[in-house]
Amino acid sequence: IVLVTGVQTCALPISAECLQWSSRGGHVHLVDLDEKQLQEGRLYIQQLRAATVGHDGNWGDITTSSPNSLKSILQDAWLVIEV
Repeated sequence: IVLVTGVQTCALPISAECLQWSSRGGHVHLVDLDEKQLQEGRLYIQQLRAATVGHDGNWGDITTSSPNSLKSILQDAWLVIEV
């Protein structure tokens, strides 16, 4: 799992990293207090996926949550990006 906290400031470079990880089947978990920001972050990564040419593999999951579940998510995280 790659965990990204603070999605409201999750700009293009972070989204590109999420896309790359997800393109290899890796799970990306977005965490933020604002549900709207979470949905926008998820939508942006999905749009990047749709624009990707030549991807033949399986995409990894993208999940979202509030910081309340951060402790349990961190237990399985391989990489944490706080923005």
